[in-house]
Order: sequence, then C-alpha cells, then structure tokens
Amino acid sequence: MKESEKLPINNIIVFDGINEYNTNQINSNPKIRTLVNNAIYLGGFPTLIERINSENGTVYVTTNTEFSHWKSDLKNVSIELLDLWNQSKP
Repeated sequence: MKESEKLPINNIIVFDGINEYNTNQINSNPKIRTLVNNAIYLGGFPTLIERINSENGTVYVTTNTEFSHWKSDLKNVSIELLDLWNQSKP
C-alpha cells in the first residue's frame, strides 16, 4: 500500500459489534478503510487530524457488520480538543 493510501490518523479502532480492528488491519482492508475515511471526512474532522495525532488520540468508530452505518468518538485527548471534535460534528 502506498503511503498516500494510508489513513491520516495514527490511532483508529473500528468495532463492528463482533470484531475490533486496529489501524494496521484497517489499512489492509479496503472496505473498512473506506468506512473510516467517510467517518473522518464526512464527519467534518479533517481540520483536527494533525492535533489528534499530536495528542496521540484515538478515533473509535462503531459500525455494523456490513460497515454501512457508523458513529465515531474521540478518546485519550485534551478536553479542549474533545470540545472542538464535538463542535465539528455535522
């Protein structure tokens, strides 16, 4: 996989109700990677990526086993960044 195809956030976990996928597993699975990219970009978070990475935050995406619906949360970051995250949700 090319570096440009990897996810822009360093720490991501996807939970589909049965399995939990880490960043490496997400990067190697195009279907899950597409879901996460949608969660990041459609969720309105691209402006926060650098800050999430600098604070070593984790984006936690909950989905169904078909990866058709998702909900995202941000963990292990400052309260200030969490507030920005919540304000940027559409």
